[in-house]
Amino acid sequence: VVAVFSPTHLQLSPCKPPRIGDYTVVKTLGKGTFAKVMLARHVITGKEVAIKIIDKRHLKPQVLQKMYREVRILKMLDHPHILKLYEALDCEKALCLVLEYASGGGVLDYLANKGRLQEEEARSIFQQVVSAVQYCHQKQVVHRDLKAENLLLDSQMKIKVADFGLTLPQTQRRGTTGVFTKLTSKFTRRPPTESEKTLRYKGSSQHVSAEQRKENQQAKPRSLHFTWGMKITSAMDPSDIMREIRKVLDANNCQYMHKTPFLLFCIYGDGYTEKVVQWEMEVCKLPRLSLNGVRFKPISEKSKAFKNIASKIASELKLEPSH
Repeated sequence: VVAVFSPTHLQLSPCKPPRIGDYTVVKTLGKGTFAKVMLARHVITGKEVAIKIIDKRHLKPQVLQKMYREVRILKMLDHPHILKLYEALDCEKALCLVLEYASGGGVLDYLANKGRLQEEEARSIFQQVVSAVQYCHQKQVVHRDLKAENLLLDSQMKIKVADFGLTLPQTQRRGTTGVFTKLTSKFTRRPPTESEKTLRYKGSSQHVSAEQRKENQQAKPRSLHFTWGMKITSAMDPSDIMREIRKVLDANNCQYMHKTPFLLFCIYGDGYTEKVVQWEMEVCKLPRLSLNGVRFKPISEKSKAFKNIASKIASELKLEPSH
């Protein structure tokens, strides 16, 4: 580290381990082409931190600007599930970021070693990620690079969202922030924005372009030769059935988005006072019955919560009775 970076904050002594600022270097955690990550310990408190040492000499100006932008954004954020930046030490040749140490490693390695997660553990991880993303959106920050490699675990196996290198302030972006915005908007109980309404009613002719409207008009529900998962059948037009489904989902505070013109991905529950339930609703043709059906399919295993919300929605759908 000394020979490659030689930051002015790095102090050497023949009898003592190297120091970076107020931190004593313990060992190297990892290294890349232009950076190393060191495990260090505060000389007074003994608190362990991870110090990312970035060699600025070979970085393009635009890459360096992204680094500084990441520092500015991390200084704004303070959340239990976001990796904390304690301080940034800048000098002529190197930029040293003193970060919270996630001793549990990365989620990707955790999944590789453990394999498939139980639903309860997976749900807990997902809720922590959503909580962090919700906080970022409240701060007008969009991460843009959420993946297992950028999710770390602390000593209590709690999630720490890391790597904000591709982050943009939300005011610089156009349009919706996608599925996570829809999830966090449900958790915060706020009304959807106009862009979210556009995504939500993607299958409705009121909010889509002429090209999308033409595509939706030409689309047809798929035909099934079985009735498994069909809670309702009707002779109504498939588009009218889908319109009624959206109306009932709205009335029950469900979030949803169109995967196809006749297939919805639905979410119910806030994750805190209620269990989050995810399922698909699809309008299908039933040629043998000369009718259309509404198919409910839970995303995870069937639960009492899914059965309750599915039965409630099915009972509230006002479709003309089939004969």
